[in-house]
Amino acid sequence: MYNRAIGYSYDAVKIFMHEGKPVKVPYREHVPPDVTACIFWLKNRRPDLWRDRHDLAATVKTPEDTRPVEQQWHDLVRRMVLAGAIKVVPDDLIPEPPPIIGIAKPNGDGSSG
Repeated sequence: MYNRAIGYSYDAVKIFMHEGKPVKVPYREHVPPDVTACIFWLKNRRPDLWRDRHDLAATVKTPEDTRPVEQQWHDLVRRMVLAGAIKVVPDDLIPEPPPIIGIAKPNGDGSSG
């Protein structure tokens, strides 16, 4: 595969008919480089560098995402009040934020449950 990728030459013989007799003529045949063979050779030799698909993972957090859920919830309620979507209510009547699935809410004694 490598030789096909970079191109190569080899000795060959052509047979001609000259005056009714076969004549063997040696010559050098050249096979040009093959781009497809090069691609396959690179992918098989170093798939970490030459594979078609690269797995990229990125996580971007906005400043709002880094705040505690309770703070995000209270800010959401405050924005809704300011926008007139809900009436102003005392702080103790603001509903608790919805639970986050997969995360246990800690008890007052420090244990979760």
